[in-house]
This record gives sequence, C-alpha cells and structure tokens, in this order.
Amino acid sequence: NGKQLFLASVGHSNPSLVDVMNLCHVAPRTPQEVANYSYLRGLTLNTENNNRYTGKYEDLHPLIRQYEEFKRDSSGDVPDVPFTCLTNLPLSQKQWAEKTLAFPWNTLRMNLNNVARKGVFNENIAKQVADKLRDKELVRKFNAFPFELMQAVNYTTADVPNSVKVALQDALETSLLNVPEYSGHTVVAIDTSGSMHGPVSTNNSKASVSCLQVAALFASAIIAKNHDSRVLWFNSPDRGWYGYNTGNKTGVGELHLNPRDSLVTNSQKVMSAPSGGTDCSLPLMYANQKQWKADNFIYLSDNCSWAGVQLGTATEWDKFHRLNKSAKLVLMDLQPNTHTQVKDSPYVLNVGGFNDSVFSVVANFLNRGNSDGHFVDFVDKAVEL
Repeated sequence: NGKQLFLASVGHSNPSLVDVMNLCHVAPRTPQEVANYSYLRGLTLNTENNNRYTGKYEDLHPLIRQYEEFKRDSSGDVPDVPFTCLTNLPLSQKQWAEKTLAFPWNTLRMNLNNVARKGVFNENIAKQVADKLRDKELVRKFNAFPFELMQAVNYTTADVPNSVKVALQDALETSLLNVPEYSGHTVVAIDTSGSMHGPVSTNNSKASVSCLQVAALFASAIIAKNHDSRVLWFNSPDRGWYGYNTGNKTGVGELHLNPRDSLVTNSQKVMSAPSGGTDCSLPLMYANQKQWKADNFIYLSDNCSWAGVQLGTATEWDKFHRLNKSAKLVLMDLQPNTHTQVKDSPYVLNVGGFNDSVFSVVANFLNRGNSDGHFVDFVDKAVEL
C-alpha cells in the first residue's frame, strides 16, 4: 500500500525504490496509486506530465499527506515517519523527545548521536533510553548481534550520556543469546599482525571497527557460547618465516580466555596479544605438532592467503585433516581479495568481509558442510517456510 511504499523509499539509494519501480514498469491501477507513484517519483500533483495525469493530492496516503502538512507547519503532532525524514525540520526538544521514546529498538540504537545533537538527553530521557536499549526481550526480538552493537559503541560521541553507553554494552553482552552455538571442539586462530588494525570490509564498504577488533569480538563470542574452544594468536616469528617461537612472544601462542568474562574484557585480552608480520600456516602447524583433536578450525585474518612458504597453510591443513578426518576449516578474509590458499570444498569455507550474518553462515557450514546441493537445500527450506 501507499504507506509501505513511502517507508520503503526512505534510506535506500542504490538502487532506490523509484529505480526498482521504473525497472519493473509499474503501472498504477487506482487513483490512489496514481497519486502515490507520482509523489514518489517527485512529480507535481494535479498536473499533466508527459501527457500523463499525476493524480490528486487528496488521493495520497494519509501518512504522506500528514508528513507534507507537518513540513509546512511543524507545531502539530509528529507523523510516524522514519527519523531521517525529520532531521531537517524545526522540531522542538519536546517533539524530539517524544519521537525518540517512540523509536523501535533498532532505530534508537542507530540514531543515538543524532538524538544527542538535538539536545534531547536530560536525566529522565537518558534513563528511559538506557532501559530500552538493555531490555533483553527487545535485543532478542530485533535479533541484535555483537558486531552491530560494537559499531554502535564505537560510534557514540561524547554527547551521549554514559548511562546510555553502559546500556549499549549491556545489550552487547545480551546479544550473545542470538549467536548460534558451533557443534564440536573449535579452534579460533587470530592474526595479530600490524595490518589487522585496518578497517574491516562490510556490506557498507568500510566499518568503524578494525579487523583486529572484529576478530577479537568473534573469538570472544565463540568462547562464551562454546566453553571448550581454544583461541590462538599468530603473526610471523622473528626466526625465519616457517616455524614458531612462543618463548620470544612471536609466531603463535594460546590465549586463555574466561568464558564468564564480558565480551569487552576478552576482546581486550585478544587485542593485547603480540603483533608482527603474517604467517597463516603457523596455527595449523602448532596444532599439528601438539596433535590437537578438533572439529572446527576458524581463521580470522585481513588476508588468509599469507604464509611463510608457498602453500604453507594448505600443506598444514592436509596434515590436520588426516588427523581429524571430519574437521572443517573456515578462512575469513576480513579485507577480502581474489586469492586463497585453500579452495572451497565440503570441508573448507572461505568468507570475504564481515557482518553479523557471518555467525549464522559459519554455523550453517559447520553443521551441514559445503556440498554442491547445500545452497539448493537451503533455498528449498526457505521456500517451505
């Protein structure tokens, strides 16, 4: 209907809703659709445009009419439109406060800085906002995951009250409830080289967090949900490329994280691991020399194709897989490129970039594998739902 179209047209530009409508050659069938479509295309109503009548103003959806009237006179009730439709309008602080408290949970999380700029945060409003953000039922209802909440924590400015920032961290911990558990024993290997301090690639290009922050968060979430997991840090050793030397704090080593510690605490422990170059063969080499038994081996690096010798990671994976025949390998390139040492197979998954869907993608692979019919089965299941 007209309301759905109007709301869908806000915040999407590549492609925009109008681009999609033009591509599909949408033809209006009623006077209301004529008016709504003309409005969305930016045409002036009650006129002829290319020999087409653009419709009547009174045929617009009531929400659109209310919004247009509010733009001319903002003294009345604030219409129920997205926040971005109101940012350039002269709302009073009282109106902004009412709008803020009416925000859905996710909209509130994403607009804390905008709300702060409007001067809304008095003590009472800050408390209500904080209570809403940390509400466990809302965190679960909106399927919030750690990565998006970490971005929110990093984005908040000094104008946002500390009570609201603490509530965001509480929501970050609660979001673990939405993280899937991985079956079996898992090893997470984190690249701690200097290049990991660059920004991670997401579906919105570059995020506000570094690759190392994302890797630390992911490992901390895995430990919190899978207590028997192991976490390794790795870079490149000071004695040649191929080998490890934990005595000199270089190469590869184990991180002993407490599953009961907060995500922030464990993430800080991971980020304090030694830095260096990159040799992605070392974690698997370390596990092979220790003869570890594991079901899942997960790498997080800005570039998983790096290794000290040619095909070092692939060679060590073959050794590990012979020792652990059902084990699966996940290679996450947080700054993806066109290369990988270990190609996709029923036992190997390559992931490029990062967002919160990665948690579910990895869980699906670890639980079901990476067979040729896997994607078809996944689509069939979605269609049945």
